[in-house]
Amino acid sequence: MSSRAALASSLVLLLACSASSPSPLQRSEGEWLSASDPTTAPDGVIPQAFIASESSTEAWEHAREALSFSAVSPRRRSQHFAGNLEGVISVNAKAEGYPRLGPALRLPPGSILVEAHYDAAAQDPTTFLAMEKRAPGYDPGFGDWEYFILSSTGEVAARGKLLACRRCHAEAPHDGVFGVWQ
Repeated sequence: MSSRAALASSLVLLLACSASSPSPLQRSEGEWLSASDPTTAPDGVIPQAFIASESSTEAWEHAREALSFSAVSPRRRSQHFAGNLEGVISVNAKAEGYPRLGPALRLPPGSILVEAHYDAAAQDPTTFLAMEKRAPGYDPGFGDWEYFILSSTGEVAARGKLLACRRCHAEAPHDGVFGVWQ
């Protein structure tokens, strides 16, 4: 299957299964990471292949920068794609407060969170979901986040005020983001 076909299948799966995913709000507050919890996050989650499309008009403008993002979660079952994939979350320097967020902490504009998704036992990610905090007023009812669905080579399949993303992230306890669950 081509990477475009795989990405299209992932997008369809995300949209079809997002309604059946368990709500992250069903978890207790005690499951949020605290400042003293180790994350045992892997290094180098975003592979070099992620910038393969940087000359493409569909390339994500942060693809090269994403190679230096810090992983903030160990690889575990993702809440995206109905829990059928494993994921690792990485962030840029502006989002360094994540995942140790509390109700009073809001991420600043320019913060970027990326979740790499893997099939079980796979070494390389198959797709990425990202969100970037935009300037106040971009989407005020939904935390001013722009959402991205990205291929394994950093091509943008969809971006913007994506309905499925907005609907789920509206349920987040604060600032449109969830913590990393233990």
